[in-house]
Amino acid sequence: MLLARQPVFHGNSGLLAYELVYDAESVSIPAEDADNSQIIADVESLVGSARVLISFTKELLLAGAPKLLPAEKLLVGVKTQLLSDEDVLGAVRELRGAGYTVVLDGFEYSPETEKFLDLGDIVKIDFRTSPITIEQTASACKNAGKTLLAGGVETFGELEYSERLGCTYAQGFFFAKPAEEETLQPLPANIIRAMQLMSQPEPELSDIVEALSQDAAICGEILKLINSVYFGVANKVSSISQAIVILGLDYLREWVCLMGIRKITQNNNSEALRLSLLNAKFCGKLAGMIPSAAEQRESFYLMGLMSMGVFSGKKSFAKALSQFPLSDDIKNGLLRRGGVYSDVLDMVLLYGKADWQGFCSLCEKYGLDAGETPRLYLECTSEVEKSGII
Repeated sequence: MLLARQPVFHGNSGLLAYELVYDAESVSIPAEDADNSQIIADVESLVGSARVLISFTKELLLAGAPKLLPAEKLLVGVKTQLLSDEDVLGAVRELRGAGYTVVLDGFEYSPETEKFLDLGDIVKIDFRTSPITIEQTASACKNAGKTLLAGGVETFGELEYSERLGCTYAQGFFFAKPAEEETLQPLPANIIRAMQLMSQPEPELSDIVEALSQDAAICGEILKLINSVYFGVANKVSSISQAIVILGLDYLREWVCLMGIRKITQNNNSEALRLSLLNAKFCGKLAGMIPSAAEQRESFYLMGLMSMGVFSGKKSFAKALSQFPLSDDIKNGLLRRGGVYSDVLDMVLLYGKADWQGFCSLCEKYGLDAGETPRLYLECTSEVEKSGII
């Protein structure tokens, strides 16, 4: 089953949950006596300690699939059109009685749908519909005392609009975009220097330390990272050179690239960094399945690490990329100029958006088994959660 995760935020701040998006046509109904421990393990791998929002099909609702997960972990999404079925109504009422939070997914207010409002704790409004529909629905839901989730929010302008309408939660790729497109910042000289040094076959550690030490904020971030619970060092590290030795050049190179893309986009949202790291790992694994790309997995990994920039204006991103010591293949892939690098990045981005048709089409182009990719994706999400970088 093809599945991915998309973050749901409390406004523009903390993470509320991840929505699990999946190919509904490939879902099988769980048997009552089946061992569903693997399903639970996969969900845990996908979302970590966060809550999960899943919109269930009619068949899964009637089969009691939501009960595979505890009420404190799961937000139960229900498409509004399913509520015209009496059996679905009964299943939803039963779930609410058992303490589950119900999200009315894609709800649009009308005299016919008003009666369903009492069934939902949260109402998800599709922000890809018309402003009139959005505003009428938001107004009716607020009057009914419902919590609002704005779905499909793509820009900061739409996020601000959702907040004015009274939406508590928001979902979409707004978190990955700069506040103003075509306004990427230049990369600091010390980061450029550090990247150039680390791209050499045998870089001098002292030169890297000198380059990074020129930025107090970067030094603070490195020390915060090395003294985090993830590394578990016995004594507090206060020296940048000691921190770099402990981190190792491979880990440091990855971290500096992430900080570089964060600097040019001015995006401090941790979920954007997490997405970049997830894309990097997924790019590397997909490239490993393509014979013509397998030997360059590290380059594909690096391309994915820089992928946050693709949500920016293309001209501005092209100019920003000129500051990074990257190969032409990586730059062409990030700028979507065709070829295997561009296609692999497209595969990763299509997968994240749950565009299964587009993703499977590219899998077919390269002779990949799309059924194998969810396992790789789960491995990547698990590695991200355990990375300690974010």
